[in-house]
Amino acid sequence: MIKLRNFWVALAIGCAFSMGTSSCGDDDDDDEPKQEQVDNATEAGNVMKEVVESYNFKGGNLLDQATSMTKDQLQNLAETVVDYNKNKNNSEWMQTFLGAAASDEAGKKAATELLDEAISQIENLGVVMNEVTTKDLLDVFSEYFEGKDQLGQGKTGGIKQGESHKALFDAIYEDKLASIPATEEGLERMLNVFHTLPTDQQKELVNVVLAWANKSDDAAWQSGFLSSVMSDSASQQGLKEKLDFLAQYKSFIAAMA
Repeated sequence: MIKLRNFWVALAIGCAFSMGTSSCGDDDDDDEPKQEQVDNATEAGNVMKEVVESYNFKGGNLLDQATSMTKDQLQNLAETVVDYNKNKNNSEWMQTFLGAAASDEAGKKAATELLDEAISQIENLGVVMNEVTTKDLLDVFSEYFEGKDQLGQGKTGGIKQGESHKALFDAIYEDKLASIPATEEGLERMLNVFHTLPTDQQKELVNVVLAWANKSDDAAWQSGFLSSVMSDSASQQGLKEKLDFLAQYKSFIAAMA
């Protein structure tokens, strides 16, 4: 998971946001023209369709995946999170949103669960989501996610992501993973490690593998991540080999969370 702390605290500013418009006034869904609501919900649904199809999110979360997004994708993500929160109790909006987000029930469920989890992380820290604008969220994102014009860059993002997982690897790497070879012979042993971990650590390790797999074309991000979680080059290389190997099985590993 991303280290939240001040990350979410910084969100408690601004006024309510509706995709494509911003207002500090009274945002009553009934005041929006119906066609605008339809367009709004369709756009948000299309964003989540791309998210669910482009990334193997099962067992992951939106914030971890944000490290691999372009600036445009981060913009779309911020708009969608804020707008979904505003309209999730609007049955007409939700019907249009879900219709655009996925053609099957599994995809619709994935889209809403991903958004609900992200919103829950904010609300658990006492932040009032209804007071957050897209601009506010993007300003905070910019401190944590590089959001390059194109994918394939981001050592700073990798470092920050690694910092949030350092405690996990401090706790499990030497005792449970270091001695296992990154080979087919070692696969069963590595998968057994997942099963022996407490639920929170298991889910976190699944998220790491998914994030690593999504960054397969970003050597700078991977280098930054490794330098954050391991202090010596030998351990960094060993962890890289294991993550590269496990990334081949990301669909199977995702289902473990």
